[in-house]
Amino acid sequence: INAEYMGEMFKSDSHMFKVKQKLDHGRKSLVGREERRKLKSSKKMGKQIQANVIQERNKRKKELLDRIEMFKKQRTSRNTEDFDVDLDVDEPPKKKHRSSKGKGKPQKGKKAPQRKGKTSRKAGR
Repeated sequence: INAEYMGEMFKSDSHMFKVKQKLDHGRKSLVGREERRKLKSSKKMGKQIQANVIQERNKRKKELLDRIEMFKKQRTSRNTEDFDVDLDVDEPPKKKHRSSKGKGKPQKGKKAPQRKGKTSRKAGR
């Protein structure tokens, strides 16, 4: 290429620099738009996935609660059918007496044993 050819350009260097900057800015904005579009779609997908997860959790929880209720109903219906026994109302239930051997308060007439502390033993008393 001839050296004079480069010298005979129609546009100045400052103008070509501005054109180059404009092209770079256009490319960068295009890349930025694509990135923002991808980010927005990924956020939407994330929200949708999270909503599906929550729905699935609620569905499992509801099924579990329904199964528990069904089990409770079956258990109560079994109890009434299997154990159809009449209680004798004439006789009051007997109360069991507890013995107080070494527990709680001493009985009347008996004194609690006196305990001496470590200081009494050391002093020789």
